Amino acid sequence: MKIKLMPMFAGIISLAITALPAVAQPNFSGGKGPGMGPGMIELNLTQEQKNKMAEIHKNTRAEIDKILTQEQKDKFKAAMQNRQGMQAAFEAMNLSEDQKTKMQEIRETSRKQMQEVLTTEQKQKIREMMQQKMRNLDK
Repeated sequence: MKIKLMPMFAGIISLAITALPAVAQPNFSGGKGPGMGPGMIELNLTQEQKNKMAEIHKNTRAEIDKILTQEQKDKFKAAMQNRQGMQAAFEAMNLSEDQKTKMQEIRETSRKQMQEVLTTEQKQKIREMMQQKMRNLDK
């Protein structure tokens, strides 16, 4: 079961980061900012990496914005403001199969771009953090 959950968990995180309103977008410019969780800080990204990651997120967000209707964006925002949780927020958007496919493609492209920015050590650190999260979910 763990093997199947890992890609799903990573996908949810990726979609969450890219679909959130700009206020909740990760801040790669330095220090702790909105969305800048302990995991990103633990990676010790260089300023150049932070800049590249911010650009990838900006482009990903723009691509996702193109495929969502204003109504879907509003439903997502309302669900998040009501603290319904990420899964409920995505369900509230009622995405079409075509939108789901396009979002998956955008997410995959974004993930590949982010992987290219990271060093081997940083990629290993992410794997370790994901494994720890999965262990915590199993408890």
